[in-house]
Amino acid sequence: MLIYGKNTVREVLRLSPHLVKKVFYLPGKEGLIPGESRVPAEKREKEFFDHSFSHLRHQGIAAEIASPPLYDPGYLEEMMGPSSLFLLLDGIQDPMNLGSILRTAYGMGIDAVVLTADRTVDVTPAVFSASSGYAGAVPLVRMKNPAHTVKQLKKSGVWVAAAHMNGETEAGDPSFSPLFPLLLCMGSEGSGVRRTFISEADFSVRIPQREGFDSYNVSVAAAILLWELNRLR
Repeated sequence: MLIYGKNTVREVLRLSPHLVKKVFYLPGKEGLIPGESRVPAEKREKEFFDHSFSHLRHQGIAAEIASPPLYDPGYLEEMMGPSSLFLLLDGIQDPMNLGSILRTAYGMGIDAVVLTADRTVDVTPAVFSASSGYAGAVPLVRMKNPAHTVKQLKKSGVWVAAAHMNGETEAGDPSFSPLFPLLLCMGSEGSGVRRTFISEADFSVRIPQREGFDSYNVSVAAAILLWELNRLR
């Protein structure tokens, strides 16, 4: 895939250089390539960028990269520790939201992000752009059989939490004391997290909000909950 933009390309070169096959740049934009980069770089004219990134803010630099690896759920069991925190995203269709969440997950040191195979958008150039390049730096897991996988994870010692507006526990309350390793399940604003995860969850959690307020954007909600869980672990 082709990613674009100086911040996105720079962070992928810094954090995930193994994904990068080649960098492309406009004449005069050589300075956007980090001096320590050993990735092949090729000068391209304006027509290449206009054709490849019509109406996108490419800033004269792009890179051809391999898609980040998607591990199977066994990866979670292999690298699980006593304080592991995993985030499961179910039904996130907006690439901007997914990219923003992956950026937050990297910043919070989340151990892996799980994407449901049938309801969550793929990791695309738009996702990389929204994540400012951090999409390739967070371990990603693809979940194809949610019901079976969650049951297996629970047998392995993972606690499961479902986030929704009617959650039984309020984040930030002094009594909120989740156990780890933990898998936090979140869904989109429209459909929410599916019933499978709610029924299998050991507890559910909600974000405090004023009366009459609809809901937080899912990327904002993820940032709030991940900050609180990261603090508690």
